[in-house]
Amino acid sequence: MTQATTFAVHLHEYANRYFPDFRQAEVNVALTGAWRRPRSTLYRFQLSAGGVQRFVLIKVPTSPGETGVQVQDEGPSRRDRPRLASETDPTIKFRLEYVAFTTVHTYFQNLQDPRFGTIRILDLLSKYGAIVMEEAKDPSLRQLFAKASFSLPPLKSSATLEAAFRNAGAWLHAYHALHTHVQAETRHARRADFIESITPFTDFLTDAVGDARFFQQVALTTTEQALDALPEALPLGLGHGDFAMRNILVGPQGRVTLLDTLARWRTPIYEDVAYFLIALKTTWPQVLSQGLAFSASRLAHYEREFLSGYFGPEPVDFGVIRLFEIQALLDKWSATVARLALSARGRLQCKLVNRYFRRSADQLLRMLVVQRRPAESLQRATAEN
Repeated sequence: MTQATTFAVHLHEYANRYFPDFRQAEVNVALTGAWRRPRSTLYRFQLSAGGVQRFVLIKVPTSPGETGVQVQDEGPSRRDRPRLASETDPTIKFRLEYVAFTTVHTYFQNLQDPRFGTIRILDLLSKYGAIVMEEAKDPSLRQLFAKASFSLPPLKSSATLEAAFRNAGAWLHAYHALHTHVQAETRHARRADFIESITPFTDFLTDAVGDARFFQQVALTTTEQALDALPEALPLGLGHGDFAMRNILVGPQGRVTLLDTLARWRTPIYEDVAYFLIALKTTWPQVLSQGLAFSASRLAHYEREFLSGYFGPEPVDFGVIRLFEIQALLDKWSATVARLALSARGRLQCKLVNRYFRRSADQLLRMLVVQRRPAESLQRATAEN
């Protein structure tokens, strides 16, 4: 029996428990799709009974032996590259993800805020490390952003898209305040931790890219500005770890629903904020086009909406945000170079990556000096991008 068949049998048996509105009617279960990712496989099922339909996703860790797909060796450069957080043991990751999903679902349901949606978790199949969840049908923020940005002629920014960026910031602010039943580990809690995180990235990129003088200047300037801008103890929140447009689903009126978090760490709140902004500014089309895919003014507009959602009426210290953007950029740059180094095509793409990321780092370093003024307004600071 294949894994998909096993899950179909399970859903047929438990469908009435998962969906009481089926009312004990005979349930038809159909597999409608399967997608293999680097570390997981997603199965999509349609459940039908008595004229009612539901869609279910089952996420299970990928086993190369089961699929027969040969997994390429990562090589020392990819395994040894610096990371902000250690990789999670695959044998416990599924359980952490299940706990995180259910905790987030309960927390945001209790908030009863129409700006935030949730994903209903149906079950944990420990034998397979599989999480059973009801499918959310909303498109991702990345899809909506790309559609609006690539429209010809360019569309004016839609109210739904603007609301989605604002609500994403508000969701992250609420999430950072969440306290889980399972104690999350704390990392990078102090200014010294931030400063110490920079050199491993610049050393790695010096070896991988070259241009030692440039990366030495990045490390020096970032350190000097961090000593001036950051408090000794950094404000912490529950870290998401992958807060990017692809993991944000957008519903009516810009309602946002978030995917993929382990809720494993308590981190500086600026890590998630900066991760989102760097992901917004370094999408693959933007890198390959060397900044021509999306205009700087459009990116600044959506940055402003996101930050207004996160900080509300509070002043925004852009100097601090740019520092963490540099950290996030170095992290992503290191990961991208290590991944592309595995193939000949990737090594050719590295030239475009290095050129765009270096220009982005130069811009952030300049902005550190310009925006190292606390309590700036969003309008003024983002206008200087």
